[in-house]
Amino acid sequence: MKNISAIILLLTLSLSVKSQTLKEYKASNGLTYKKKDTIVMSEGSGYDDTYKYLWIRGGGKINTVAYQGIKVVIKKIKRFKNRGTEKVLFSIGGGNIINYTLDIEGAISSCEIKNCIKDRKDISLNDKYDKLAKIKKLFDEGILTKEEYESEKKKILKN
Repeated sequence: MKNISAIILLLTLSLSVKSQTLKEYKASNGLTYKKKDTIVMSEGSGYDDTYKYLWIRGGGKINTVAYQGIKVVIKKIKRFKNRGTEKVLFSIGGGNIINYTLDIEGAISSCEIKNCIKDRKDISLNDKYDKLAKIKKLFDEGILTKEEYESEKKKILKN
């Protein structure tokens, strides 16, 4: 009987969620997040105008209207591994005593936070067009030759 109990205990432990506290986390949006960093919330991506990747500890949905534009502070960063799946969750606070959980990668991919992936694409696209406009202006003003303009244009478009 003791052997069966020991085997059950070992199986339970091997299937349980493993967590690791991190000092920082480099996210898919290119930013490195650390404890005490601030994140600005954006619109929720849930079907009923709620956040899909932000929740109150212990469950509960949060309405977008209440938190859009709010700055939250990272209190803890934890990486969880369970059966081959990995998630990084931030324990955050919004100035009150309630702690919230934020699935950072979900929030980035759905733009529930500022500095999401969409924002980064928009920024790089705007940078490209800003650079093209600047070199066109220099060409029009006679500062760049046709060859210089074409060369710079190719470099910008290549990137």
